[in-house]
Amino acid sequence: MILDLIYNLSVLISLSIFSGYADERFSRNSLPGKVVQGFLFGTFAIIGMMYPFVLREGLIFDGRSVVISLVTLFFGPVSGFISAIMAVIYRVWLGGAGALTGVLIISFSAITGFLFYRYLEKKQKDYLSLGGLYLLGIIVHLQMLLLMLSLPWDDIAQTLKIITPTVLGAFPIATLIIGTILLEHRKNKVSLAKLKESEERFRRLSENAMDTIFRFDYVPVRKFTYVSPSVFDLTGHQPEEFYKNPQIIEKIFMPGEYEKYARTLTGDSEFQNVREFRWQKKNGIPIYVEEHKIPIRNDEGEIVAVEGIIRDITQRKETLKIWLENERLSAIGQTSSAIAHDFNNSLQAIFSNVELILFDDTVDEKIKSKLRLVQDISEDAAGRVQTLQRFGADNDITKGFSPVKLVKIVNDVILQTRPLWKYEAEKKGLFIEVECDIDETIMVNVNQAAFRSALYNLMKNAVEAMPDGGNISCSASRDEQWVTILLKDNGKGMSPEIAERSFIPFFTTKGFEVGRGIGLSGVYKVMKDHGGDIKIKSTMPGEGTTFEIKLPVIFGEEGEINLNEANKPEGKLKILWVDDDQNIRDIASEMITTIGMTGQVVESGSEALALLSGSDYDFVITDVGMPNMNGWQLSEKIHEKFNGNIPVAVVTGWGSEITDDKLKEHHASYVLPKPFRVKQLLELVGKVSLEIIQK
Repeated sequence: MILDLIYNLSVLISLSIFSGYADERFSRNSLPGKVVQGFLFGTFAIIGMMYPFVLREGLIFDGRSVVISLVTLFFGPVSGFISAIMAVIYRVWLGGAGALTGVLIISFSAITGFLFYRYLEKKQKDYLSLGGLYLLGIIVHLQMLLLMLSLPWDDIAQTLKIITPTVLGAFPIATLIIGTILLEHRKNKVSLAKLKESEERFRRLSENAMDTIFRFDYVPVRKFTYVSPSVFDLTGHQPEEFYKNPQIIEKIFMPGEYEKYARTLTGDSEFQNVREFRWQKKNGIPIYVEEHKIPIRNDEGEIVAVEGIIRDITQRKETLKIWLENERLSAIGQTSSAIAHDFNNSLQAIFSNVELILFDDTVDEKIKSKLRLVQDISEDAAGRVQTLQRFGADNDITKGFSPVKLVKIVNDVILQTRPLWKYEAEKKGLFIEVECDIDETIMVNVNQAAFRSALYNLMKNAVEAMPDGGNISCSASRDEQWVTILLKDNGKGMSPEIAERSFIPFFTTKGFEVGRGIGLSGVYKVMKDHGGDIKIKSTMPGEGTTFEIKLPVIFGEEGEINLNEANKPEGKLKILWVDDDQNIRDIASEMITTIGMTGQVVESGSEALALLSGSDYDFVITDVGMPNMNGWQLSEKIHEKFNGNIPVAVVTGWGSEITDDKLKEHHASYVLPKPFRVKQLLELVGKVSLEIIQK
């Protein structure tokens, strides 16, 4: 009898393995999966009843209680109900004295399995422990023994005597064994699902990551076993190219870099987890990359593979370079601020003396022509000082705008760059032709020094782009909104990638020692400051480059300085001019007379205050940078002593940086940027004169 029951349970244990195969094909969480498991376990129960231990006709014992309780526990009430109905139908069909008891055992086994199932749901557990499975077997089969009381009275005692040891001994163990098989399969399936989810998550991350993820095996053969798709953006090569040809990595490294990299891959040298290298893309553009990798070692400690991430750090390198350049230029700006005052004083002396000579009708026109060139060059020198100052502070160049003929500025730049495109070129046996085709009537409103400096840099770039000589042309047109300037050369041109980055600050293809000008980023800023724009209209390697500049259109004529009576301000102002530089004082005295005003020039703030106390002055012009009492302090004392009735103008090389708020803070009314021209002085005096008359 015992052997028959054990055989029956063994068959059920073997058949339960099929549940795992069904679970692979049909998810236990889906309705089809639940139905399949119900029919499968119902079939197992019927098979058990087909080969039972027969106590007497109609009174059989098998493992259906184990099967029904476990299917309900592991697959839920739907599966339990289906398997229980199948088992009940078959047991009723068999009939006999134990039919009712058999049906009750099936029903209570399903109910007990369901109660354990609900317990797991309530506790939010995935499965029972081994102890819990054994407890389920004990409870189900204690119930089974109690249900023996439903047998005919004559069969109860004999039945309990025969089956009790087996039911309480073998059946709970069978429950534990079959339950363990189902439990392990479920754990494996959960683990596989988590592993699959993890792999899918890793795949999504790696395939969508901006960084390139890779694995490179050394044994049994050296090859890439994984390269993420982002390698195409990084190098221009598809992942398949790395799989087919591992040596492609050698071509990506810049000359001399691969040898250093190869040494880090061997076990002979110390393994370095993080390194930087210089690569070049498939199209030849150089980039910086940073590699983070870890070694994969075998049991002997030998490196058999590496896994890692490669990141493009070109932008980081360029940002660092920009920061270093900014630090360098900030230092230049700080240094230039220390010398700007004296340098602008010197420029002011040149400016004013040249202008005063130009106003003299007795001077020969040929000499005046040369002096005008000196004047323009001095203006450009002042512009270069302002450019340096703009690197150290954010100055507004728009305060120095004036209308001028475009052709005049372009011709000035052509003349200033003549040593580059003519003399230097001829030394090398080259010929560079420069053409200008601009209508005399086209006017622009610009800061002439800054605009000339920008055009100078474009011309210089064009000359440097023609190592074999060539042609540079400048033309212009205008419509109702814009003046459009085209500067074209037929030099070596630029690749689309270089052209795209050309306006980035400090980007250069000339190397650190050559690329020291303001660069295209500086030119771009100048054009934006003028309310305009600049772009590369066309460029191709070997076909030259065309820059397009747009400036707001203006109509009118260039203002000429004419010191006849009609241009002089109304009224005769008495001006007190304060400056500690003797050269400026000499020029200031003559300029006051030249513009038809009267006044006096002194060298210190204390002298100025003394004169103001003893005489009536209409207007004070003072330098800012003076010893003992600077121009700001003098302005404050004049405001305090004379109740703000005497307007003050400050003269400074940092004029474009002085804001209205700073003027108000020190009770000054005007600013005259140094170096200034007589026209600017006339405009200032005219403004002061008009305000005095209106008062």
